[in-house]
Amino acid sequence: MGDNFLETARNLIKAVVPGATFVCNGDFTNGTHGFTHVWFTQTWNDKKVPGQQFNVNMAPNGTVFSYGHSFDPKMKSASSLQRRSEQDPLEALNGIVKALSLPFDVKNAKAKHEPAPEGNELPMSDSEPEESDHQQGFDFWTFTGIKGETVPRITAQSVYVNKGKKGLVPAWEFETRFGSHYYLTHIEADTNTQILDSRDLVSDFSDFATFNVYNPSGGSRIVVENPWDVDASPWTWFGDARAPSFTTAGNNVIAHSHENRGPREEKEEKLFKSYSPESVKHDFNYHYDATIRKPQKYRDVSITQAFYTENKCHDLYYLLGFDEEAGNFQNTNNGKSRAGDGIVLDVQRTDLISNARSRIYPWPVQQCTNGEMIPVSSRLTGGKTTIDCFYDIESLGISEGWSDFMPIAIGVKPGDTRHKNVFMGVWLEDSPKGSREYPYSVDTSKNPLLFESLEEFDSRDDRYLIGSLWGTVLFEAMWNLIDKYGVTDNDKPKFRPSTEIPTDGKYLAMKLAIDAMRKRVFQSPCNPRMLQVRDAIIDADFELTGGENVCELWRAFSKRGLGVGAKHVPGPSKPSSSDWNGLQSFQETNGYTLTIIENE
Repeated sequence: MGDNFLETARNLIKAVVPGATFVCNGDFTNGTHGFTHVWFTQTWNDKKVPGQQFNVNMAPNGTVFSYGHSFDPKMKSASSLQRRSEQDPLEALNGIVKALSLPFDVKNAKAKHEPAPEGNELPMSDSEPEESDHQQGFDFWTFTGIKGETVPRITAQSVYVNKGKKGLVPAWEFETRFGSHYYLTHIEADTNTQILDSRDLVSDFSDFATFNVYNPSGGSRIVVENPWDVDASPWTWFGDARAPSFTTAGNNVIAHSHENRGPREEKEEKLFKSYSPESVKHDFNYHYDATIRKPQKYRDVSITQAFYTENKCHDLYYLLGFDEEAGNFQNTNNGKSRAGDGIVLDVQRTDLISNARSRIYPWPVQQCTNGEMIPVSSRLTGGKTTIDCFYDIESLGISEGWSDFMPIAIGVKPGDTRHKNVFMGVWLEDSPKGSREYPYSVDTSKNPLLFESLEEFDSRDDRYLIGSLWGTVLFEAMWNLIDKYGVTDNDKPKFRPSTEIPTDGKYLAMKLAIDAMRKRVFQSPCNPRMLQVRDAIIDADFELTGGENVCELWRAFSKRGLGVGAKHVPGPSKPSSSDWNGLQSFQETNGYTLTIIENE
């Protein structure tokens, strides 16, 4: 990205949030249509404030196409917070181990100061301090000398956490990886005893049944040869640029089995020594007998299926825009972006039985494609250096909706019609109703969810209902696009000449979904609201097609109450709620109104 684009983005932030300080997390320019996207994190006293983000999307001519942010304009008024010196992270480490009852002995632990990794550049403001004043604030700490049944990998960074009316709280941000867990924890730094928040970022998909496999879109088992797309997986699915692999481990995915392993076998250094089927001829053709009830008896089948399905999803999402610059999960990125984060699949876990570390419990293919979208949507929404981007009920629900919609779209066949109802998790729940309250349906008598339904959701478990609402909106939009462009049985999209526009309606819907996440055109890049994501899709279509599908999209939105006049309005304050209700509107629009903010 050129200096002019970065300067444009900086000037915009100065105008929108005067006095704010911030750090550039990264950028990328789409090579086909030339749009450039930059995103930033707000800082205070040269420390990051997690979750406070600003994204700027610029047209090829250097003007601002759109932007969104969750910066706090009043942060500078927190005068009681003075610049603090770097404190000892070992006290904070002891605090989280005690508070979370982690199985580690840290009495002999030592902390090592590490330089800032990619995505932690220097702060920007009207008057930048000298590098020596702030560089250490963006560096990380690592730890050695920790003992336990499981050897963890732990990093810490000094930050501020914005607690709203309570103001900024000095904190440590810990990433703790051990076994099949990946905790992101913020602990208050003054006493190192109070946990501000903690989440396990591992996505649990749970059991499912050479490549002799089921197609992710459904059907009977078939034998496939060389199923990878060379544009998405230039080193195939086996190995990477350094060396080939003869097992279910490659640049995109490592699939193995960890069932019945004891605590000592969960050590991180044994991650790549777990069981995987091997073949020097890459012949992964295993017999499957549906009458066998014990998953361990068809372990090779399950691992192969997981490896195939995850790689097929990788290649498809890559072709639709989730590439290296957008933060795709790959060990080697051929010099295009940060690497070292391929997806690891623990198949047939018997302890919890689904992240990108993913645990696959004995489940069907639909659930696996659903589970993969959870880390994908978080990375696309917040940018490739963002670990977690969905915090409250509504944004968690939006993530669930993306994750339901993608496998549903993959499964659409040429003979299907918009009147076909789709049930999620039928196999998993052993029920024709599946795992959702309502089927995915364009029939409001079968699925009555509307934007005003947000008023009814106040429990953290209600994120699945919010997900069903958002997934239904996407389902409606997809069928409007299929009615316009048709649908094929191709397992990957075809594009209009010299464009990234899929010719198939379902792939166009998926492309717009990924672009809407990738472009980060939400008003709030992290913790997005439903109307912000709606607008992101409209903007994504304008950027991709020039707004060819504005009527089809607004028809879908308005049908479910997200029309032109819909608003978020304050709702009842509940501990786990998003504190916002939906004031719905069924109004459509006959055109697209775009506001360009000129380069200042």
